[in-house]
Amino acid sequence: NKYIPPFEEFEIDHCVLPKGERVVFPSVPGPSIFLVTAGEGTMNTGSPKVYKTTEGDVLFAPAGTEVSVSSESELHLYRTGINSKFF
Repeated sequence: NKYIPPFEEFEIDHCVLPKGERVVFPSVPGPSIFLVTAGEGTMNTGSPKVYKTTEGDVLFAPAGTEVSVSSESELHLYRTGINSKFF
């Protein structure tokens, strides 16, 4: 789900990823912050390093970075960043 507030600078994506699933957040022109609110999984930004994630973890993704997320249990996460209409 995408939440776009009534101002242009900001948007939030909410994702509930079932156990064993994978999703790719495409690169966007601005930076993003990912917040894991429940579950466990891994996040990869295209580098050789894979980041283990669990409830409460936060990941910063620079502008132009694609982020791949895989779940080890049902995973709830949010991505926030600059509204795509801004670019």
